[in-house]
Amino acid sequence: NPFVPTDFSLACDRLPPVAEGATVLPKLVLKSPFCKCFHKTDSTFRRPKTNLYVDIVAPVAYEAPSQVCLTRIFTKLLEDELTEFAYDAQCAMLDYSVYNCSTGLRLMLGGYNHKMRVLLERIVGKLVAADLAEERFVAIKDVVQREYSNFFKEQPYQHAMYIASQMLEESRWHILDYL
Repeated sequence: NPFVPTDFSLACDRLPPVAEGATVLPKLVLKSPFCKCFHKTDSTFRRPKTNLYVDIVAPVAYEAPSQVCLTRIFTKLLEDELTEFAYDAQCAMLDYSVYNCSTGLRLMLGGYNHKMRVLLERIVGKLVAADLAEERFVAIKDVVQREYSNFFKEQPYQHAMYIASQMLEESRWHILDYL
């Protein structure tokens, strides 16, 4: 299993001690026109784990309801492609999720930091060169369509959360626009 960690050293042991009670904010470690990267080392819980959030900004992904649906289908197709190594990653205590959002795509990774890079490289590799099968597209398109249709059969609290986000977010398409 390429995801099993072997290095459990703590990054906080290599840093100068922080005064007790002091607030440590994330530091901007990389800034470019295309990327901002923040980092914060946790010395409180003393675990060799990382949480990584990657937002792939693609305004066209939320430009129209049809693009939202296509982006959602793409993320589900990508998840389908990632099942090839998902089990090995989960056995090694690495988790990930890929989903669409109003800014484009979002990748979330969590688990032991030693092999996090291996997982991220595999996910980005599939993202860049996904082998999307037409029959899987048709099947997943049907699943997404049923998910949107079944929204109105969900619990009332789900509807309340949806309406709250509808009112609070600056630009948000209505679920009926996706059908």
